[in-house]
Amino acid sequence: FEMLDSMGRTVHVSTIAAHLGEAVSLQGRFDEAERLSELSEELGASDDTFTQMLWRQARAIVLARRGEVEEAKRLALEAVAIGEETDMLDQQGDAYTDLGEVHVLDGKLVEAAAALEQAVARYERKGNIVSMQRAQSRLAEIRAGARASRS
Repeated sequence: FEMLDSMGRTVHVSTIAAHLGEAVSLQGRFDEAERLSELSEELGASDDTFTQMLWRQARAIVLARRGEVEEAKRLALEAVAIGEETDMLDQQGDAYTDLGEVHVLDGKLVEAAAALEQAVARYERKGNIVSMQRAQSRLAEIRAGARASRS
């Protein structure tokens, strides 16, 4: 990231910044994740579909973890909509996975399960077995949580 940034390779930096934002978010470093998503948004070209999806996904997770679920849902849904206009099945699956996590953080387990089902379908169509199994596992957890909350 730093090497590409020092070389002025903004196209690559914008995408890598969004990926780093997702990674540091998983580590609980939400302020840093938000800054990276902002950098990605700032540097990303408007026609760079992948980056446009990624920065929204990274920021949506941060906002949802902070309790700002309405804005998080808006960004996650935008990422899904952008992805739906492409043939990038893995990235569509990732966007639906992140939308599912936003719904989980909002306590909307039915909506979360529906998003994860969409992710599984895309990973399966792509033949991405690892991501498909990860999404199926998360879907099973969500469904178990939904059943437990009804009991």
